[in-house]
Amino acid sequence: MDNNQIQPGIVADVPRAARYLFFTLAPDTDINLAMQGLRTVAVDRGIVIGLGPALVMATGARVEGLRNFPNAVGPGIEIPSQPFSVWCWLRGD
Repeated sequence: MDNNQIQPGIVADVPRAARYLFFTLAPDTDINLAMQGLRTVAVDRGIVIGLGPALVMATGARVEGLRNFPNAVGPGIEIPSQPFSVWCWLRGD
């Protein structure tokens, strides 16, 4: 694997404790300010941040292959897709 594609926060050891936060993009959001805040939080505190297609499109950027997670349906199971603009993984001991 190319080192430029490694996501250390995701492939690192699994923490003893974790919480997940999910956010949607509100109308009239200052996206640049929000992205700066996310970067500061992620770098300073080691939080893993995931960006959804709606947020990426709102910035005018394009990420090849980025899409909403599909619904999963099979015999006896149904897991709906729940797209969010931002996903945060708070990791710790």
